[in-house]
Amino acid sequence: MVQAIIVMAHTLHLQVVSEGVETEEQRAFLADHACDYLQGFLLGRPMPWAELQPMLDRLQRTLVVFTPCCDTALSGSPDLYAGTPGYRAGASVARRGH
Repeated sequence: MVQAIIVMAHTLHLQVVSEGVETEEQRAFLADHACDYLQGFLLGRPMPWAELQPMLDRLQRTLVVFTPCCDTALSGSPDLYAGTPGYRAGASVARRGH
């Protein structure tokens, strides 16, 4: 079902955000099926309001080298999870360590 949704969205030139990713196995499945973005406890936990602004400031200062793999890819994207070892959601493919 998830694979079909990703394929259908990409056919319509839409990007896919997968929510609730909690395990490495889920991340690997989504990466293997070209999911565009990931969200969930695997990448970061909820945080107190007081910690949100410093994190957003850090995200604005961080730039990521980005290699698009299809015509709908963005030219660049911030590393939303710089403090999380080896994980980054690119604008075209979620992949480990890139």
